[in-house]
Amino acid sequence: MSPLLYGSNNSNPTTISVNVGVILDLETEVGQMGLTCINMSLSDFYSSNPSYKTRLVLNVRDSKRDEVAAAAGALDLIKNKQVQAIIGPQGSAQADFLIHLGNKLHVPIISFSATSPSLSSIRSPYFIRAAQNDSSQVNAVSAVVQAFGWREAVLVYIDNEFAEGIIPSLTDALEKVNTRVPYRSLIHPLATDDQILRELYKLMTMQTRVFIVHMLPTLGYRLFAKVKEVGMMSEGYVWIMTNGITDLWRSVDSSVVANSMQGVLGIKTHVPSTRNLHDFMLRWKMKFQQDNPSILNPILNIFGYWAYDAAWALAMAVEEMGAANFTFQTLNASTDVIDVDTFRVSQNGQKLLQNLANMTFVGLTGYFSLVNGQLESSVFQIVNINGNAARGIGFWTLENGLLRDLNSFNTSKYSTFKGNLAPIIWPGDSTSIPKGWEIPVNGKRLRILVPAKEGFNQFVKVTRDPRMNTSLVTGYYIDIFQAVIEKLPYAVPYDFFPFALPNGSSAGSYNDMIDQVFYQNYDAVVGDTTIIVNRSLYVDFTLPYTESRNALLVFPKGSQLVPDISRALLNVTEGPKMTEIENTWFTSKTNCPNSTTSVSSNSLGLDSFLGLFFIAGAAAVLALLIFMVMFVKRNWHEVTGSSSSSWEKIVALGRRFYQRDLNSYTFRKGRFRDKSIYDGGNEIAAVVTLENTSFPPSPSSDSSQSNDVLTNKQGTPSPEVGFPNPVDKGGLGIAINAELTIQK
Repeated sequence: MSPLLYGSNNSNPTTISVNVGVILDLETEVGQMGLTCINMSLSDFYSSNPSYKTRLVLNVRDSKRDEVAAAAGALDLIKNKQVQAIIGPQGSAQADFLIHLGNKLHVPIISFSATSPSLSSIRSPYFIRAAQNDSSQVNAVSAVVQAFGWREAVLVYIDNEFAEGIIPSLTDALEKVNTRVPYRSLIHPLATDDQILRELYKLMTMQTRVFIVHMLPTLGYRLFAKVKEVGMMSEGYVWIMTNGITDLWRSVDSSVVANSMQGVLGIKTHVPSTRNLHDFMLRWKMKFQQDNPSILNPILNIFGYWAYDAAWALAMAVEEMGAANFTFQTLNASTDVIDVDTFRVSQNGQKLLQNLANMTFVGLTGYFSLVNGQLESSVFQIVNINGNAARGIGFWTLENGLLRDLNSFNTSKYSTFKGNLAPIIWPGDSTSIPKGWEIPVNGKRLRILVPAKEGFNQFVKVTRDPRMNTSLVTGYYIDIFQAVIEKLPYAVPYDFFPFALPNGSSAGSYNDMIDQVFYQNYDAVVGDTTIIVNRSLYVDFTLPYTESRNALLVFPKGSQLVPDISRALLNVTEGPKMTEIENTWFTSKTNCPNSTTSVSSNSLGLDSFLGLFFIAGAAAVLALLIFMVMFVKRNWHEVTGSSSSSWEKIVALGRRFYQRDLNSYTFRKGRFRDKSIYDGGNEIAAVVTLENTSFPPSPSSDSSQSNDVLTNKQGTPSPEVGFPNPVDKGGLGIAINAELTIQK
């Protein structure tokens, strides 16, 4: 194709022609559309700026949907045309080699359609993605999934470079909202209808009913036609398309949309509607039909807008370089596989790259700004396919999450509330929100482990039949489980498998049994399994039904059955069925006595304790007598050593009996604690006694057993002790009896 020079017929004869390359698949609608948009962009740019000094000269190469052809075209453009930049290539697979070549020769590679995240601008500084990275939409997808509470989703995607980059990011985004990806379904780009059907039949046997599709329309419409054929576009199913299909959905056969895609959700790149965009769409349609008269009803999509803006950005970046010397310098000899020793390195590549990175303007798609070498994205539209149209039901923004419309910004909160979306018509013309999973009719039966142990057979009992090689499982827990299953709104087929060795003994501990569920050898465990932190890291438990934190069922992590089983378990345990089960296994089955039958009762009365009363009374009297004898003996001198009358002697003995023994353990322990003082680790307690008392001294307070009184002859404390002088008030003589004790 001959070079195309824009803006040469103007009044400024001193313009500088700058060669740039264009590599597109000109046999495809996107390639043809993109080339028309690039031509219109440069024409508009120089018409609006006739005084600019530079003019881009387009050198176009057809890559013919082939990576080798794209590489050959790039080598030819750089070596023979010395292009300063290349717009393209169209596909991500073609871009890999061109990016390597651009880095080597300092030629910016500007793609408006290679959206795979595997093409990193950070690792490839001379790669400019004038489009949105596919991974920019993964949070919008996960927000929709989170809004409806779906816990599992299957990824269905094309098996090539188009999907390699986004799938890890999409999986991570789903896991962040607690949605598990149990299976990934890869569809070959050239898969036959039979191969697609076999994969769909496999998906039908799974519980998950939420499917996220990432592929291009050419394969996507074939997939959805078969989805409809096998009955998977019916009530209860959820299908979500990424923008790989949604941005190009108008190019899909309308009959496929009408017959096979009703109720599908999609993530679509949002393009603000402006008068400039509307005028361009009208002009583009006329221009495209002039260039491609054989194509009827051409369709303009987001890639055309990005192609227009990419060409505009390149023209502006070249103009900002001024009258630069757009030349190449020969490379030194190299051992690279490519014979680059005959190639030349662009002398202005780094400056041109810097100008592109800093470029900002208002383009067809809105504000054009590159962040880390790619177009910044922040808004996606959520659409619902109804009839032949994609009906907008809301938006997703990086700052606010799900919104009904972009005028309802709430900058203070990120939300994934499903009420922020308009009503949705789901597959099967249903308005009921799918729960996201079902027990497949033709699916496998649940394999449920039960403990095999000796003792406590009323809880779980395994009875083996060696002749039939079968086991009968009964018990309290089994009855509860069966009652719970009956409460579910759907049928759950299951089989019990004792966790036992061939001889019938237990095959291991409860941890060993739970491991079988974690390794997915079995689907669940029924029994008295205690919920502990370590186990909860690997499996999910239903709600505990006892105060001891025992769970009835153990499931693999993320199982969709856990919420429904837990709700059904609450219904059973709080209803009359639980009482019936408990009475069956734990209530004693004895006959009540006849009311007319005389039944003797040997109840205990007061007479039954007469013997104890006599023993206790005799012991108390004996103890009192012994004490009185010892007391009289100890105080006999009061009786014999005085000439007082008998009554006075009795009174003196009474006073003696009543007097407290201050040297006893009880009174020594807490004596004057509030008057204690400390001196160097020794505790000195002051004991105050009254003079002239008529009470005789305690027998236990003999002067020979008391500590020395630490006073001098004048009655003042010794300086070693440091007591203040005693105060004599009211005629009371105060003696200080200091007791020196060692602290412990």
